[in-house]
Amino acid sequence: LDYACEHNIHILCYPTHATHVYQGLDVVTFSPLKRFWTEEQDQYETSKWQKVTFPSIQRHTSGP
Repeated sequence: LDYACEHNIHILCYPTHATHVYQGLDVVTFSPLKRFWTEEQDQYETSKWQKVTFPSIQRHTSGP
């Protein structure tokens, strides 16, 4: 947790037996995000002939 605080990473946890409350986030927020990510990823891979994975993006955005 100290590492997370030092790097401005917020740790979230769900209250016990309450995950159904957050199910709307999956439908409203994360579903469109996943769709747009997939469209952009497909477009990039088609134009560059290069496969994109999350770790490959993370390497380019992470510091040393």
